[in-house]
Amino acid sequence: MRTPENYKPRERVITWQETRAMLRALHYRPGHAPQSTREMVAYVFLLALRTGMRQSEITGLRWQNVHANWVTLTETKNGDARDVPFPRKTQRLLEALRPLDRERVVKVNSASVDALFRRARQQAGLDGFRFHDSRHTAATRIGRTVGQPGKLSFPEFCKVFGWRDPKHALIYVNPTAAELAQKL
Repeated sequence: MRTPENYKPRERVITWQETRAMLRALHYRPGHAPQSTREMVAYVFLLALRTGMRQSEITGLRWQNVHANWVTLTETKNGDARDVPFPRKTQRLLEALRPLDRERVVKVNSASVDALFRRARQQAGLDGFRFHDSRHTAATRIGRTVGQPGKLSFPEFCKVFGWRDPKHALIYVNPTAAELAQKL
């Protein structure tokens, strides 16, 4: 048995332009409940971008674990349950999904999300990112506000993403050099 090779963590953040192109390719219509599996994948993608939840966490989400402005994830990658808060825009997104199924939040499995996401990315003429990069994107966007008055503290930020070790923030938060230069 060999030890795994050290790999360089991904640093890919999905741009606003790429997000819009993906949503168009997935036939997302704001304010309308999804009518197809492809549209459902758009909702899964948006939930990931807004919360930092993993694909499997979203596809496994049950209505009994959805609260007013947070969700409880009972099954996570590290085995610990965690609560994930979300903003008002995400509440509206979830409410559009509520009438579709009494138990499951999204009516699509991880394999379908993966296949349809890759197909939509190709149809949109995009390349270089994966669905999991939505977690990096969410961490980077939310991370920009950490420590500001009325926003998350660093320990709270780590708790939202389920990181036991704060070093994970260095992996998932990927600001550009231009963004850092503006702060100097």
